[in-house]
Amino acid sequence: MIDDWLDILLSGAFEVTLPTLTLNQGDSVRFRGSGCLNWHANSGVRVLADTDGAAELLRNSGHLGISPGQVLPRETYVSAIGRTLDGWDASTNPVPLPGPSVHVDSPNVNWGFISRGLSLTRAKKDQEHRRVLRGLLGPPPKDWIRMTETEVRNEYFGYKSFERDWLSAKTRLGPIVARRRSDQWFEIKVLAEEASPGSEPHDILFAVATAFAFVLGHRLFVRGFEDLLPNRETRYLAAPDVEPTRNCLPMPLGKGSAYLDRVEVLLGQAIDFFLTPEGKQVALHLYVCWNTADDVLSKQLAIASISVEALLRLVPPQSFSDADPGWTPDDRALLEKWLEENKNRLSPRFVNRVNGFMGSLGDKRPKDILWDWQRRGLLGVNDDDIDAWQKTRNPATHGGFSSRPPGPDELQTQFDRFYRVLNLMNRIVLELIGYRGLYVDYARPDWPEIDFPAATFPNS
Repeated sequence: MIDDWLDILLSGAFEVTLPTLTLNQGDSVRFRGSGCLNWHANSGVRVLADTDGAAELLRNSGHLGISPGQVLPRETYVSAIGRTLDGWDASTNPVPLPGPSVHVDSPNVNWGFISRGLSLTRAKKDQEHRRVLRGLLGPPPKDWIRMTETEVRNEYFGYKSFERDWLSAKTRLGPIVARRRSDQWFEIKVLAEEASPGSEPHDILFAVATAFAFVLGHRLFVRGFEDLLPNRETRYLAAPDVEPTRNCLPMPLGKGSAYLDRVEVLLGQAIDFFLTPEGKQVALHLYVCWNTADDVLSKQLAIASISVEALLRLVPPQSFSDADPGWTPDDRALLEKWLEENKNRLSPRFVNRVNGFMGSLGDKRPKDILWDWQRRGLLGVNDDDIDAWQKTRNPATHGGFSSRPPGPDELQTQFDRFYRVLNLMNRIVLELIGYRGLYVDYARPDWPEIDFPAATFPNS
């Protein structure tokens, strides 16, 4: 019998019986009975239960009080909660109220539905003084940094083997190590410096997965984790209904010496960054881009340019200079005076548009930020970068993409612009992370490894 939780996750199958089970709706217990939870790889957690409540369901059938087109309130979702024979408290992720099977001549309800997550917790018997968080993530990196030595001792068939299959990163949480477990999955282990819970395990795993995804240029998935605290242990199984992408976007460190020399440094800094509120915002825009890795180029262009615009708006204010904004307070005061004196002679719609224009005068547009960086030599931004972003973003947001297939020259131009925009995105994220060292510049011919950054933001 497999007892190690990550080995169970790797096996792709898990089943547990719940002699006592409740189906909770919101904070209220709705149904009581017993059941089992069953999971197989590439499927959700199947909940099979037999509970009371048939009469209530028959009375309320079709009367949820929700009209078509309305978002289902969270309090209408149900989750299965119970205790296993060996003392684990189990709960499934909430799902919309499923359609149960009810027989008129029976007081019981038969349930069968799918949840996308399962949590198991129990008090620990062996007290430890250090938190250890282990997770199973995938897909794994193709290239690893550190060597594992394996020795087989046998009187006749002993041998030693060596394999590069792990790496390490230093973070504010403590050391984080990662090792390949299969072609599809790798294990990470967080050795927390303090025993206190600190960050939630889901937040830590999200930060680690996002850091690896940024380095590798594609989205990652967390299949589950085991969180060992001094007085409690938690096991979690995730069953998302998504598949890995076949392709990846440009890797900021590439696959050569920059990756081999600097990946552990970048991973440590990136994990710390993606644990912050700012980092979580950045991660959401990156995942939108990574989700397009297998899509057509026109969609990739649109999403990449819009994501860069979103990232520019997240850059700290000290990154902007006090350069001439193109207007003065006197200009604005004169325009407001003129509008007040002539508003009765103008149409209401025009007055509203002028007011809207004046209200936007203090805003920094994305292209204003890029022009400012270009003037000051920040992050190596140049005219070609700005041109590529504008000629990608504007058609994407104003319906300017042509329905005809592009010719070879036009396709190459789109491809070059795409890599320039993604290169700009990589540089912005590297700067926000605080990275210094070699990276791959996809805006230059032959994609060379160069030092990052060309120039830094003030106070960075």
